[in-house]
This record gives sequence, C-alpha cells and structure tokens, in this order.
Amino acid sequence: MNTKALFSLFSLTLLCFACSKDKQTNAFGDDVQTHYQSGATLEIQDLALYTKTDIVYDPETIKQFLDIHLPDTQSSLRKHFYWNQTTATDLDIAIAVDFLPDNKVRFNTRLTRIISKTDTSMVLEEIDATDVPKAGTAPCDVAHDKVAKITPLSNCPAGNCTTYHKTYPIVIKNGKYYLPTLYFMAINTHIEYVFGMPATITCFKLSQDYPMLNFVNPELSASMDAGDTILVQRARLALERK
Repeated sequence: MNTKALFSLFSLTLLCFACSKDKQTNAFGDDVQTHYQSGATLEIQDLALYTKTDIVYDPETIKQFLDIHLPDTQSSLRKHFYWNQTTATDLDIAIAVDFLPDNKVRFNTRLTRIISKTDTSMVLEEIDATDVPKAGTAPCDVAHDKVAKITPLSNCPAGNCTTYHKTYPIVIKNGKYYLPTLYFMAINTHIEYVFGMPATITCFKLSQDYPMLNFVNPELSASMDAGDTILVQRARLALERK
C-alpha cells in the first residue's frame, strides 16, 4: 500500500470515529439526542398537614406530628421528610432521562413518549401498558389514594379500565426541566368495635413511591374524611444536562 492510499484510509477512519462520537447511544442502544441526570439537590416547596378543614404549614405543629407518628429521627421512613428545610442533599434518587428520536424518551429503564408539551410543562407516557392496581379499602388506603393528582384512572372517565399507561410530569421553568415530587403519610383515626366494645384505631400509610413524581390533588382537603390527617411534602428536582 503506498503512502497516499494509507493517508486516505487513515483520514476515513478518523471521519468514521468522529461520526460515531456525534451519534450517542445509551445502555439500551437508543440514539440519544439529549441526556439528563437528576441533580444532587432537592428543592423543598412546602411540608404541610392536610385535614378536612385546614392546611397547616406551621413547622412546630408538623414536628410534633412527626415525633408522635415517626419518633425515630434516624429511621429511613422519617428521613425523607425534610422538616423546616428549603433544600436537601442526602437523596436516594437517581433518574436518567434520554430524549430520543420520534418524540420518544427513555425514562430510567422505561420507554415513554411525549404526549403533551407547553411552555411550562411536559408529560411523558409509558408506551407499554400496566395493570391498574387494585384499590385498597382500609381507611388509610383510601386516604393515601386521594393525595396524587395524576392517578391510574385519570384518563378513564368510566373508572372501569383494567390497564393504563403510567405518566411522568416534567415542569419547565426558565428553560430548565424539573421533576415535581411528592412524599406523604396518611393517618386515619376511627372507631371500631372489638368484642362488642368501641375502640379507637389509628393506622398510617406512607407514600408507596419515593419520590412519587406527581402533583397534589387540588381537591385533597375537600375529599378527605373527618378522621384523616395527611402530611404532604412537595418538592422539585432539577434535571441537569450532561
């Protein structure tokens, strides 16, 4: 092979390498247009106690509630309620978002598509359907299921759907992407008869996802029963472009 031919082959190799660097792929083999990772700081928007008649933001009242129902301040259950804080960095959250061709998005391990986008928000919907979870009937299950705005039956007016496509909302502010998060605990106190005698029963149920990517149901207080108290933490997590 002469020197001219060798130089041409070398140039072609460099060109192909440059093309391959421009065309990123993620671990799933998808062509990635833009890659984001969840940031290291959670911005706490508010921590509030919801009742049938009121919403309480007072930090001392909330601390008393936590001390009664989650007294172990070092427990994994309590540590994600960031009392009297505006930010938190001791997170157990790792989310990767890859924007792909054809309006598709890889959200961690789930393949989704963008079903709506405005100047202030975007909604991703899983392409694969999931079974609608069976609703609990215990008082704390019922209270727990009232917190989130987006539910498995949000797009099922008749309420009889057996499958749904899970959605992930993204907030857009000043050109940046944020994941809205919820973490909450529902408490219910009611009377049950045990061996014919009335007894006061208190139950609690924590958010089943940490964090739950969702918004608070705007009708939460109005939908609650008199015996319900729900501690709700709203926060947001920035997505950082990598």
